[in-house]
Amino acid sequence: MNLIRSIDALDKPDGYRPAWRAFVRWLGGRELTTAAVAEYFATLKASSLAVSTILSRRTAVRARLRDAALGADAGAREHLEAFLRQLDHDPATRPPRRAATLGAARIIYADEVQRLLAAASSRDGAVIEFLFGTGCRISELCSARWDKVTTAGELASVTIRGKGDKERVLEVPAAVLRRLRSLFDGRVYLFETREHGQFDRVFLAHRVAALGRRVLGRKISPHMLRHGYASVQIARNGMVRALKDQLGHASAQTTLDTYVEQR
Repeated sequence: MNLIRSIDALDKPDGYRPAWRAFVRWLGGRELTTAAVAEYFATLKASSLAVSTILSRRTAVRARLRDAALGADAGAREHLEAFLRQLDHDPATRPPRRAATLGAARIIYADEVQRLLAAASSRDGAVIEFLFGTGCRISELCSARWDKVTTAGELASVTIRGKGDKERVLEVPAAVLRRLRSLFDGRVYLFETREHGQFDRVFLAHRVAALGRRVLGRKISPHMLRHGYASVQIARNGMVRALKDQLGHASAQTTLDTYVEQR
């Protein structure tokens, strides 16, 4: 099955462009077919390239193919998705095994989070749960505002401002926000002091660290909860581009370099 009529039509200037152009050079003018994609993925898997490079190039090709399928009928899109799933499971074409590059000492895992929550006060527990459940930075948690919340049924969206003064949206269960309203009674911010002031990120970081020493017997930080969230997402679905947007990284390559390596 032909996937696209013109390769150049998909060569848009975005973060995937260099990796996509590497595939175009490899293709060498041949027609873009499922067989060619399978051959390319197998070639990548057998190469000596760094795993982050292999995954970046795979992700770029997958993204372009999905872009191409947007204008196709439902049957063609379903065929493409089935083909991509097949590539992920075939031993010759599936991606290298993935693991967090940060090491256990810099990540808080789900079982540890449960231990922290069991020992934490309601307010400290809410901070930990929000950080681990969204992957946001502690500064972003402190500045999250109620006037930036929209709710649709049981899912809410919180628009936050992160590094580089860039906005992004966190998806949070509406039940979590109802609990925050009950715990913190915030007038402006989701998390407020009992005097209705904005929390200081250093103060919250010290509370998280103290809880970690008491419960886990080691030094932890709010950022380690962010790493834990990212590691869970990578292990669950490997969708680097989606994770990049969730974390507010400037590029997918940053996400790959931080959280993905060969095991």
